[in-house]
Amino acid sequence: MEMNNANDFKYFLEDFSTIYIGANYTYTEVMQSEVAPLKYKEVVARVFAKERDANTTIAEHLATMKDDETSYMIYHQLKVKIKVTQLKKNGKGYESNAYSLEDYQKQYQEKTVQGECFIEEIIIKKLHLVSFAV
Repeated sequence: MEMNNANDFKYFLEDFSTIYIGANYTYTEVMQSEVAPLKYKEVVARVFAKERDANTTIAEHLATMKDDETSYMIYHQLKVKIKVTQLKKNGKGYESNAYSLEDYQKQYQEKTVQGECFIEEIIIKKLHLVSFAV
């Protein structure tokens, strides 16, 4: 699957209880953003940007992340949901669904690497982010 615009899926949205982060942000862009949640920026600076190249996108990181990495443990503790978009089975249109980190790795990580689907965003509950100790 090919993206058309370099700024597709680069956003920070939030509602009363949830934060939605576009998966095409690099970790450098997250750290430089004025609207990124402070606690998430701190996790990025202390762990993700050190574990990976800071120019890695969130989507690239999730697509290649192994379950023995520190970043996996952090995303798991944050109970992150990963929104995956893929072509419908009938070939007409796309469907998007949010999956837990474990379900994503079992069902979609390989498909993401092969280009059969892509990560649109990550979803983090504010309660999990606020209660997380870095």
